[in-house]
Amino acid sequence: MTTAQAASPTRPAYVPEPKAGLFGQLRLRVFAIDDSEAEFEKHGFTAVDDAAREQLEEVGRWFARGFRAAMAETDAEKLGPHLRKVEPEFRGFAFEGAAVAFTVLDTLVPTASRLRNLLHGPGVPHAWLIPVGYGWARTQLKRMPKRPPGLFDPLSAWLAIDGAGFHDGFYNSEKYLDEATPKGGLNAAAAPVYDQGLGRALWFYRGGDPERIATTIAGFPRSRRGDLWGGMASAATYAGGVGEDVLAALRDRAGEHEPDVAVGCVLAAKTRLLGGDVVPHTEVACSTLYGGSVAEAGRLVDAGQEGLSMEGHGSAYDALRARLRRQVAAG
Repeated sequence: MTTAQAASPTRPAYVPEPKAGLFGQLRLRVFAIDDSEAEFEKHGFTAVDDAAREQLEEVGRWFARGFRAAMAETDAEKLGPHLRKVEPEFRGFAFEGAAVAFTVLDTLVPTASRLRNLLHGPGVPHAWLIPVGYGWARTQLKRMPKRPPGLFDPLSAWLAIDGAGFHDGFYNSEKYLDEATPKGGLNAAAAPVYDQGLGRALWFYRGGDPERIATTIAGFPRSRRGDLWGGMASAATYAGGVGEDVLAALRDRAGEHEPDVAVGCVLAAKTRLLGGDVVPHTEVACSTLYGGSVAEAGRLVDAGQEGLSMEGHGSAYDALRARLRRQVAAG
């Protein structure tokens, strides 16, 4: 899609892709992700209502557009202004899609540094999303990361494992979500983050439906459920799609895992704050799932990182989540 689309009251204006040169056109022919990839019907996904389905399909469209934009323009500094034109609600997904594209290209040409240039250039505000795109891409290429890649800082690097979980949950939902098949080869530190990614995929797979989400998570071993609830809440907070009543129903169905829901929510809120793209549904989710504002959630995450000790934890990310869980549980 290369022509502008008219904006509707519920859909943001389409941002045309950068003009592709000869090699860009060749890359798009080989690697392009079409907008139709976001359609629920194509994947057999369900949704609590049409509004949730449309919102989450739109998320997928902007992810695909970010991917295509990066395939067309591989210079991160030239790509950045284009991605920044995307409306705040969907801008992070466009950067994530661009990270997927650059990871694919860097994997094919290992001497390249497109992703690094994006990460340290225009992608700085989205430093917690770019590792997710990396993990998604590497999993698609059958090179799933099973440990945090050195390209990223010690905390955000673990989100590459989250991206792998999201990829598997999105594209192989029956195996990894309905059948709760464990992923082989993951150590004790990586497995919970992978399950967090599965939980994010579950938000799309069941389109914000509290009953279907709770039923799916109940099919997992109890030891995995907290991470799934946390990932689900992260996606609900960042991607949106439902109102306060549905969010409240989800929170209530989490039961003993309500602190995990709050942790997933505050981490997603912090991601929005870093990107400078907080939107109204983020505030609604924070109020409902965490019990505070987005600003308060951001301060909680900041405080959680101060003097963080890894003693008793397999990673800095696990230590942070554990500290946040204790804080939200204590009120």
